[in-house]
Parts: sequence; C-alpha cells; structure tokens
Amino acid sequence: MYKCNTNIIKPIDSSEEANWLAETFSALEEPTDIRIQRPVRSVNGNWIENGYVSWTFVEGKNQQGRYAEKVAACEAYNRLVSTIPEPTFISQRTDPWATADKRVWGELPIEYEPEEMEIVENVLEKIENVHIPYQIIHGDFNGNILFSDTLQPAIIDYSPYWRPADFAKAIIYIDAVVWDKEANLGELKKLFAPTDQLYQLTIRATLRRMFEQFEHIRMRNMDPEERLAEARAYSEGFNKIFF
Repeated sequence: MYKCNTNIIKPIDSSEEANWLAETFSALEEPTDIRIQRPVRSVNGNWIENGYVSWTFVEGKNQQGRYAEKVAACEAYNRLVSTIPEPTFISQRTDPWATADKRVWGELPIEYEPEEMEIVENVLEKIENVHIPYQIIHGDFNGNILFSDTLQPAIIDYSPYWRPADFAKAIIYIDAVVWDKEANLGELKKLFAPTDQLYQLTIRATLRRMFEQFEHIRMRNMDPEERLAEARAYSEGFNKIFF
C-alpha cells in the first residue's frame, strides 16, 4: 500500500471485488455522520490499473476504546449500505477469512483438527439458529475506523460480507474484550446490550475469529502455536462476557 498525494494506492486480490467496491462506493450519497473513502480512477479512466486500485486518503487514526462512537459509526455505515444487493463474489471467496465466516454460518462444514475442535467446543455447543435479515456489512469494522479531533469518524478498507447488520457490532464487541485490556466489561455489555440477538451473534463473532486462526494455519502455514493461542484468547474472552 502506498500514499501518493491525497490518494492511497494498493494491490487487489480480486478484480471483480475491486470493481464492485469502486462502482458501489463511487455512487453512494455523501453521509453526514461518518466519512467514507471514495475510489479514484486512473488517468486512463479505469478503477484498476496494473493490478492496483486508488482510494482517497482520509485523515485520522485508529484508536483503542471509543466504543460508543464505534457503535454509532457502525450503525451509520450499515444504514448507508443497507439497500445494496448481495454481489456474487462474496459466495465465491475462498480466502481464510471468508472460509472461516462460511463455516460459522453453516455454508461450509466445520472440519478442524481435534486440538482445534477442543478449543472451540465450549463456544460451538451454544450456537443456535437465528432468523435475522442479511445485508452488506463491513466484516472487520473495529480495525478500520479512524478518528480525528475535528472530523467525523472515517471508515476505510471496506471488507464486504453478507450477514446480519448487528454481526458487525458483535465482532467489535468480542475484539474489544479480547484485545483492549483497559476496556470495562460492564460498560461494554451495557453498550452492546441493544444489539439484536447479541448472545448468538457474539457466539458467531467469537467462532469466526477462532476459525480464522485455524484457516491461517491451514492455508497460510502460519505458526500453529501462535494461532492456537489466539483462538484460546477468544474462547476466554467469550467466557468473560457470558459466564
């Protein structure tokens, strides 16, 4: 990824997804409660040029905490994209994150090594069916929101998934519990309590983060001990919330 004047230039993984993102976010109305990145065409008039795309640079920094603002920004983003239909590439992705997500939502079987299954067993056994409408969400919201002292929060690096809107908030929730040692669990629970089907969505958010670690081991040959330790951290975080 490179910064060039007022733009960010980065390589693409999928031309179909990159084009969809550019076409979609170039057409959205300008929101008033959040800032969004806009795609930038090349001098040839293309969204993709030599395997790269360009997006506007937005000011701000990612910050730990500020969860009420993150929830509000997530809700604003969900409203902004709520009428966008599901693109075909989402169901076709096979990267570690998409594969983990599909296993969580029953679109692929849950097949892992015995040591891995032992880690997720206490969370997996609590999963139940939910009936909540799906829409486009940002699948990794917590790490891709920037704050500025003088501007509205900015959303970057769109990661589109087709899931319940509040699933995005459940991922923020479990990430905060696991990684923010200064977070107040009581305040977090009160903040996220209005989330529709909070318990079941947090189960799925926890499992997705755990499954991602197993997929990194399988697909990317990442250090098993480190990945398994991270999965255990999510299991422990889940227990802190609900037990």
